[in-house]
Amino acid sequence: IEMMNNVKSIGYSAFYGCESLSSIEIPDSVTIIEGFAFEECINLSSIMVTEGSYAEKWAKWTDFEDLLVIK
Repeated sequence: IEMMNNVKSIGYSAFYGCESLSSIEIPDSVTIIEGFAFEECINLSSIMVTEGSYAEKWAKWTDFEDLLVIK
């Protein structure tokens, strides 16, 4: 999934349990990622972010650092 550049936040449990989600590109415009947004996405293998973005920092604070792809 490639999110639009005007997306500001990813809500609580937004993709929770989405088994078809394998990769996502989070734009720099996202400054809020709420809890459980990507929990139980068992096939999620990559989260593409821009270096220095909020999404990169978020992934490093959570259990998703191993899925980071820096662009």
